[in-house]
This record gives sequence, C-alpha cells and structure tokens, in this order.
Amino acid sequence: EQTMNETKNEVLTVHDIGEVLRVSTSTAYRLCRDAEFPAFRVGGQIRVTRKDLYAWIAQRLGFPTDWGSS
Repeated sequence: EQTMNETKNEVLTVHDIGEVLRVSTSTAYRLCRDAEFPAFRVGGQIRVTRKDLYAWIAQRLGFPTDWGSS
C-alpha cells in the first residue's frame, strides 16, 4: 500500500493522464504538448507526477493549488 507522499509523487503515463482527466489518449498527448502542462520526458516517454497534474487541474479551475493532493 502506498503512503500519501508516494501517491502524490507517483509518476503517470499519458494513458494514466487520460484516465484521470477522463479524456482519450490522443487528447492527453495534445495536452502534453502545451507548454503550461507539467509534463516531462524520460527516455522519450511523456510523464507527469500526480501532484503536478492535480495542481494543473486546480489552476485551470481556480482552486487552491494543493486541491486534490490530500
């Protein structure tokens, strides 16, 4: 079982991003090309931490940036 800190720092794939946002994988890839989206590359593969994804969602919705991280 993961601790809360491990969950926040969990690294997500593009497929995972699509599942969290309830969008297609192609839409997730499109989001990852946006300069403001918190994606990074590891060996050519796109990744994002769960914490950064939730902070990005919160910013877009006008919520506090720690929303969803508890």
